[in-house]
Amino acid sequence: MEIKDHINPQSLGAFQLTFNNQMDNNLSMAGRIRTKENCPKCKEQFKGNPLHCPTCCTSPKKYFIDLHVKGFGRIKVYSDKQGHPLDSFPRAQRVLESIRYEIDQHVFDPTKYTASDIHEYLFETIDVRDIRSFHIQQFYEQLPEGKSLKYLSNIMKALENFFNILLRYDLIPKKPSFPVITLDRKTPRWVDYEIQLNLLEAIPEVHRPIFKFLAFQGIRPSEARALKVKDINLKQNTLTVARTYSDREIRERVKGKVVKPRLINPAVVPLLVELCRDKTPEAFVFTSPRTQKTYSENVLRRIWDDARKTVGIDITLYEATRHSLASIAASNGASITAIKDVLGHTDIRTTLKYAHNDLESQRVVFQKPHKKIDIFKLNID
Repeated sequence: MEIKDHINPQSLGAFQLTFNNQMDNNLSMAGRIRTKENCPKCKEQFKGNPLHCPTCCTSPKKYFIDLHVKGFGRIKVYSDKQGHPLDSFPRAQRVLESIRYEIDQHVFDPTKYTASDIHEYLFETIDVRDIRSFHIQQFYEQLPEGKSLKYLSNIMKALENFFNILLRYDLIPKKPSFPVITLDRKTPRWVDYEIQLNLLEAIPEVHRPIFKFLAFQGIRPSEARALKVKDINLKQNTLTVARTYSDREIRERVKGKVVKPRLINPAVVPLLVELCRDKTPEAFVFTSPRTQKTYSENVLRRIWDDARKTVGIDITLYEATRHSLASIAASNGASITAIKDVLGHTDIRTTLKYAHNDLESQRVVFQKPHKKIDIFKLNID
């Protein structure tokens, strides 16, 4: 018996009618399911449909829907209308199908999705004038687990700033108290100049320029990738970090939101002269020799991982370049203020994590007095 013998003719006819109607009505195919994650084992991008790593057989834990809708522009959806995160491919697929249906029916409202994306960070419906310290503490305790303390601190600071504005405009009589979040200032990992050179030698020569620049200039990798020729002033030996990459998109601002010139390290001036020669002001300084486009974050990571494995050291690109430049400078006696300006920090407290390396200035405390005294002969209890 052939398979077609099991098919109900009426069902087949209904299916054919539905298919024809879909084709005739030109139903929407807007949106793609994506993820910001990489495979936790091999660090490669997830591929296929559904998204997975064909080598390690792993799948993402979080997804989002990337939409381009006429009249709304680009929209990213991270949860369904009830605020449930897209934590599986089937859930993301169902939401995408629902969105496509709404687009076809001309009832799609992106605010119903984008608003639900931050549902887990919002209070239940409550008048801000009725919010008390208890609600703030409850909100803090319900923040998602697995996030860094700095991440949680940023959320609470944003919320506190919101209440500061309400208080400033007399919209609330009193600001509720907020939990005190103490961030541990961990000692940044770094390598010395000699190891930096060994790491650079292990990088293929065609890709070495951007890594040299990162090591000796100290700007963030995402900022170096977005650097344009117009940002370089070789007459004054300064550069301006005016944009950065965020999730594969260029944003015309930097992390600290302060755009001001920084001194170029003389060691990289010849490199920049060569890279900027015959380029238009809008051209990018660092491009991949294979694609002639800006480096992606994943490509830089792969090149770096190969190099550090060759040298035999477990350290990230950020630690071996930006952190190391600051730490080496502090060890050589550079002031924290100078390091702050080179790194582009807006708050000197961020730079103070490198102060532990300022050993040269600490030696002043233990300088010998002018008069020779044998401390071992002193009667000190």
